[in-house]
Amino acid sequence: MANTKKVEYPFKENIFMPSDIYEDGNMYVIEIDLPGLKKEEIKVSYTNGYLTVDVNKKQDRKVVGKYIHKERFFGQIKRSFFIGKKKQSDIKVNYDNGVLNIIFPVKD
Repeated sequence: MANTKKVEYPFKENIFMPSDIYEDGNMYVIEIDLPGLKKEEIKVSYTNGYLTVDVNKKQDRKVVGKYIHKERFFGQIKRSFFIGKKKQSDIKVNYDNGVLNIIFPVKD
């Protein structure tokens, strides 16, 4: 079999953190697919109008042999969304069944 090449993803946060953002009444909702993660591997922070999702996915087992094909991501990745001035207490975060939901008011 031919040597394997490492695939580089130029915008990996968009590939590994696919998201939908929508308005639901007077609230914005950000839904981010983060399958296979534990809650403690996900950190959400809000600073200077930016909401940042920081993920550190650990590889839970060692591979004894050599990879033939590898697509799954392990490591740290961040993605930020500008949401403007909000009260920290108005930002609600929930992670369930591999989906991170972040809800905050349209207007502060």
